[in-house]
Order: sequence, then C-alpha cells, then structure tokens
Amino acid sequence: MPGAGQPTWICEILSPATASKGREVKMPVYARYGVRYAWIVNSRERTLEAYERRDDAWDVMAAYQEGDEVCAALFEAAVFRVGDLWE
Repeated sequence: MPGAGQPTWICEILSPATASKGREVKMPVYARYGVRYAWIVNSRERTLEAYERRDDAWDVMAAYQEGDEVCAALFEAAVFRVGDLWE
C-alpha cells in the first residue's frame, strides 16, 4: 500500500541472471507500493524501457534502443543516449 516516503521512480537494471525476477517479481511489488514511474535497463540488450503505473498496471511509455535519445517523464530536462549508459 502506498505510504509516506515511497519513491516516485525506480530504475531496475537487469542482468541475464536477474531479468525474470526484475520483471515478474519486483515490478508488481513496486506497483503495489505506489511507485508511479519505472525504468527497466537491460544491460545485455542495451535497451531502456520507460513505464508509468496506471490503475495498478504498468503501461509502456517508451522503449529505447542503444542509439536512441531518452526523454522520459520526470527527467525530460536530462536527455541522454541509451548507449551513454555503457560508455
């Protein structure tokens, strides 16, 4: 249940060993506790997915590939290339 002090945004960084846990276990927990925005960074595929929680479900706002510029909710002023995460 949402409460005082819960984060507005989280960033889950997946590795091959944690990919299913991050998506299938952690994302529902984040939603249940009131997190509104989530990013999933896939280190293997070099992608970033931006989500917004609506009615206890995660909606994909955008999916970015390595060469794409990220301009997602809460961080519109901090535009960067996905590939910069690995440089």
